[in-house]
Amino acid sequence: MPTRFIVTIGIARQIDQIYLIVHGMKTGLVSISFRELSAQEIISLVAEHGLQGMEWGGDVHVPHGNLDGARDVGRMTRDAGLEVASYGSYYRFADSDPSAEDEGPSFEAVLETAIELGAPAIRVWGGSKGPHLMKGDEY
Repeated sequence: MPTRFIVTIGIARQIDQIYLIVHGMKTGLVSISFRELSAQEIISLVAEHGLQGMEWGGDVHVPHGNLDGARDVGRMTRDAGLEVASYGSYYRFADSDPSAEDEGPSFEAVLETAIELGAPAIRVWGGSKGPHLMKGDEY
């Protein structure tokens, strides 16, 4: 049975923001918390602080369609004794219309990348707006 991560909690550590994924006794980091760091630097920090897993972001650390990079990041994660918890794809279902002007990544590219990463889950977005842009009747 794949690991399921239920809730995301934000905590502050000095001036850096760390997001923990909590499932039972497992904790992990969402890589986008440290966009400016390399995948290897993030893996080292996560292992050093005793966390167990990672959600890798598709915008910086594991870009959509970069299959060699996804394979390398997945291998480095597992070699450090960590789990790949999920792939934060930023794929929006509303953006999947081929006639839309603002093309996001294809779901095929997202899926292939997640498979090469070894991610058991893909985080996607519904709708065409983030929640901070939505009005009451748009939920």
